[in-house]
Amino acid sequence: MKRQIFVIFASLSLLLMSVHAQSSAVMVANIPFDFIVRDKTLPAGEYTVKRAAQGVLLIQSRDRGASMFFTAITVESNNTRDELVFNHTGDKYFLSRIWTAGNSTGSELQKCRTERDLRLERISQDGVAPKLETVSVAARQR
Repeated sequence: MKRQIFVIFASLSLLLMSVHAQSSAVMVANIPFDFIVRDKTLPAGEYTVKRAAQGVLLIQSRDRGASMFFTAITVESNNTRDELVFNHTGDKYFLSRIWTAGNSTGSELQKCRTERDLRLERISQDGVAPKLETVSVAARQR
């Protein structure tokens, strides 16, 4: 009986340590352009991205003091590298997805109002939907 309790306790401890290690992983990326997250423009620079809670991420400038919390949904991924993916429209970059190497899932942000409005504006001007361009920025785990 004592052995079973010990095995259960050890298993739960390992599980909790694994969940904590995954949730506390920090990615670092040098983003060479100003970009938009949830309608807020952040300046170019070096940023960290980490999970703050289930479905909530924190992006924080390492050299300019800019930071913000945002929500993202979990999506399946077969990505093999750490990277931040941006939707690029005109001269604006919108953070779209966050991939972590070795994970079968990633994080995806919903399009913000600014991105939707810009897309609709381009459709009304040109009569067709603008081609969606994506830009990837490599990141590393810290």
